[in-house]
Amino acid sequence: MSAQKHIITANHLKEGLNVYFSQHDGKNQWVHDFSAASIFETDGLEEALRQAKEDMVNNIIVDCYDFEVDTNGQPLNMREKIRANGPSRAYGHS
Repeated sequence: MSAQKHIITANHLKEGLNVYFSQHDGKNQWVHDFSAASIFETDGLEEALRQAKEDMVNNIIVDCYDFEVDTNGQPLNMREKIRANGPSRAYGHS
């Protein structure tokens, strides 16, 4: 049985948009592009989630949590499939 894989997500506090946690070259950042999100296996998830949640304390993001993805990195639940594809309705100023 393979290890479960997870992506960490949140909403950017100022923009309100979905963001995904990315760790590359020892640097943590929040990206809008779902395909740029880092995928964590269960054994590394706890530390990554702890680091991501530091940005809630620093008022950068809100509602930080992880969700499971399949072996191709695609969300398993409908809510995250919708969020990964962007808003279902246009919003903001045209």
